Amino acid sequence: MRMRFSRHSIIEPQELSDLLSAGGNVRLIDASWGGQPVYPYTHIHNAVYFDIDTIADINHSLPHMLPDATGFANAMGEMGISNEDTIVVYDQNGIHLAAARAWWTFRCFGHENVYVLNGGLPYWDHLGLPVNDMPVVFEKTEYHAVLRQDLVADSKDVMHAIDDNHTEIIDVRAPDRFNGLLSEGGGGLLSGHMPGAKNLFFLNLMNQATAGLKPVTELESILKPYKDTPHLISTCGSGVTACVLALAMYDVYQKNVTIYDASWSEWGQESLCLPVTR
Repeated sequence: MRMRFSRHSIIEPQELSDLLSAGGNVRLIDASWGGQPVYPYTHIHNAVYFDIDTIADINHSLPHMLPDATGFANAMGEMGISNEDTIVVYDQNGIHLAAARAWWTFRCFGHENVYVLNGGLPYWDHLGLPVNDMPVVFEKTEYHAVLRQDLVADSKDVMHAIDDNHTEIIDVRAPDRFNGLLSEGGGGLLSGHMPGAKNLFFLNLMNQATAGLKPVTELESILKPYKDTPHLISTCGSGVTACVLALAMYDVYQKNVTIYDASWSEWGQESLCLPVTR
């Protein structure tokens, strides 16, 4: 049974605090990016660690690509997560790094009862809410996962979308990167964007004071142009911040957004000769 909170894809810190104080059954996921922390480390309640670089297709040449259903299910079982759990994801950088990506990953494998803690650990800590550094004890579970292909895109899907009047490609990178004014770094990556893509910088969806999503009324004014678009594909540098748009669209309109998993780390490869606009 899906719990009801004030918003659809995020939970406010006080809501989570009240839920935990009342003994609510919720599993927390610390998706902080940068490698498995070692106890003692500060976390909320019964949080277990979710590493987007290891709960991934580790045999792929590109970073943190989505794992297959078996790999995801095995990882969740090892973490003691069940299909019936209410999941709350956070990280130590608000929402814009791995938390939104982990939220999307759960949804990709059919776990609908999942939320992101608005503002993550920094805002939680700022409000003086409780943390601990004790190891979390859990029993392994048997988790079942089936990939929702409608939530993930590859380069062929994006190529088709370029000429599809019913699909919008939204690139959430910074405007200078989108317009090819900044180098994408080494590795033979071109600068620019997919033909026909629109730019919506993910930071425009965020409250800079809390590192969480903006209030719904502010998001509505930003996202309204895409409300009635039949199909949205979100893309970024490597499929992480693209999930912030998916999180916001679901929060405001309960609208699913497809993520181009490989994003510019694939599309921008000079050797692939994919079309690029500057």
